[in-house]
Amino acid sequence: AGASRECKRIGDIQPGNPMQFYGQGYLYLFKGELAKFIQAYSKAIELDPGDHELKTGIASAWIALGDMRQAELWLQKAAQLAPDQPTTVSTRIQVLLQNEQFQQALDLAQKAHNENLPSRQGSGDIIYGLLIGDAVRRRDFDRALELLQERMPGSVASPLELDEPDDVTLLAGMAQVMKMQDPASEQAS
Repeated sequence: AGASRECKRIGDIQPGNPMQFYGQGYLYLFKGELAKFIQAYSKAIELDPGDHELKTGIASAWIALGDMRQAELWLQKAAQLAPDQPTTVSTRIQVLLQNEQFQQALDLAQKAHNENLPSRQGSGDIIYGLLIGDAVRRRDFDRALELLQERMPGSVASPLELDEPDDVTLLAGMAQVMKMQDPASEQAS
């Protein structure tokens, strides 16, 4: 309730500030109230139509709600403003995956990785997750572990050392276990 009051206070102090609605939207997102999140972000966009991240946020909410038509519409609006920004690219990958266009999603993730896009902003998890998953699928465990080290430089020698791994590190941990069990692996010989 305190954060909600602070968002309202922003509007009281500075009417027309999109941050009021951005903050409200963020609160709704964390509560899992996606319809209210979309309403708040839409209001923020009315006040700041040039913010591509608000539009990719709405696209992501529509993905979560399963409405790919709306997701694509909002993604196109974001892409008109900032086609090569990390949030736009990662949202495009989400749309491709939801539409079961795995190879296009993988190609876009590889292109983003080659352009060092994941390190420019916090949108790298989907990119690294897809690339690590593909490396595991191809049984290229060394590549999967190399990608993990890129994502988390110097953090751990092995994803198996993490107390609370996220999805990407769990995937890389699987790669390490599979590598150890693979008779063709250098580790097994």
